[in-house]
Amino acid sequence: MEEKVTHSPESELPCIALFISVSSMSTGMPVCVSALAELLQSSGKYRVEMVTPGDGDLTQKMRSNGVAVTCIPFRRLRLSRGLSGIMGLLRDYLPASRRLYRYIKDSRCTLVHFSDFIDAPFYPVARLAGAVCVSHLRFTLSNRMYRVAFQIWTWLFCNHVITISEWVRSQSFLPAQK
Repeated sequence: MEEKVTHSPESELPCIALFISVSSMSTGMPVCVSALAELLQSSGKYRVEMVTPGDGDLTQKMRSNGVAVTCIPFRRLRLSRGLSGIMGLLRDYLPASRRLYRYIKDSRCTLVHFSDFIDAPFYPVARLAGAVCVSHLRFTLSNRMYRVAFQIWTWLFCNHVITISEWVRSQSFLPAQK
């Protein structure tokens, strides 16, 4: 006999996962992302969840505001850390990607919002899991090679790129329709 699965009305709401590569409120990015989470949560139209690399004051604040938080240990993309930073990212990437993929599928996330360029390695995971992938771009890349790589990456894996300003969009050379 097949068992019927029942869901609470809240679980039937579209799930938006906010992926952020920090777990503390130490910079402007988590402050903005927490405000976005609270705004979306208060609308009553979405089930808002957050994915962070660990626990911190950001995760505590979100949980106290009713936002489910999932911790998946991963490293941020930091080109300035050279080969050792890239090697650490690669070592952690596959296990973190598998966990993120499973989380998106299990939580039935319809949209995953990434906080910036530093989350770019995980854009394909959201797309492969069937979620809409949105990147919020707050700065431009001065290195032409990085900029072109980011343009190609977002073209392949992001449904939308939201820039903090028209200037950032124009300097990143992303197509307006993204």
